[in-house]
Amino acid sequence: DGSRVCEACRPGSYKEGGGEGGCVECAPGRYNNATAAYSSTSCLICPAGSYCSHGEERPCPQGSNSPANASACECLPGYSDETPPGVTPVECVVRGLEVQVFDL
Repeated sequence: DGSRVCEACRPGSYKEGGGEGGCVECAPGRYNNATAAYSSTSCLICPAGSYCSHGEERPCPQGSNSPANASACECLPGYSDETPPGVTPVECVVRGLEVQVFDL
């Protein structure tokens, strides 16, 4: 019958101008909580103390922090980074103690 089914973009993504085409994830360091967002302007700057990846905002784990617009957290002074390369979130532990994993 030629009819089309439109699907709303999930939170963390948008479809520029709406209509046909695929959804696009917010850029690293940005997020949105909206369903059916239709512009990249719906992606907000990640607040300080959080990291934003794949369009989602999450708080930095204990022992770490971040500036605004961050896609990752960094360990605070006195903590060491025990995270394998390419893994998020960062695992920060007090130097000299065994590794503790912080889940979100």
